[in-house]
Amino acid sequence: MGEFCSLENDPRISLWVTSHHMTMPKDDSSRNQLIRQQQGYVPATKNPPEGEQNFLRELIELQREQIAIRQEEINAAKQKALYAHEYSLKNLDAMAKDRADARTHGKSDRRDRLVFAGIIIVALLSFLILAMHLGQADIAKEFVKGIGFLLVGAFGGYNYGVRKSKKQKEE
Repeated sequence: MGEFCSLENDPRISLWVTSHHMTMPKDDSSRNQLIRQQQGYVPATKNPPEGEQNFLRELIELQREQIAIRQEEINAAKQKALYAHEYSLKNLDAMAKDRADARTHGKSDRRDRLVFAGIIIVALLSFLILAMHLGQADIAKEFVKGIGFLLVGAFGGYNYGVRKSKKQKEE
């Protein structure tokens, strides 16, 4: 709390003193006492009561705890942001690796399909050549007709499915 300082140069005090037809006392203690009375101050005590001291200690301790908790919250938020950044970097690395694996898989998948189609075509052509070489031209003709019907049906079914899915997307 402490002692009050002299406010003799304060215009409010001078105005109050002059409006009450008083003269400002010459000694400091009387002057300070007059100022305190005018402003409604209660004289200060050197030591506050024991209950007030305990209250102030508890208040200060509570504020210290709150500051410590807030500091921990700030540190936790910083750590969370750091972990999120590290996780994002690792996630990006994993995505890049997955993309590379997907390209490799796509390439091998296309290669496997082309090899399978090539084997089927070679087998069909070898069957036709063998049938014609053995003099079974009728069997070769029927086989070519069957293959033609299958191809026409496959392309027709594919186009029908594509058009139907486009119609459903438009709706």
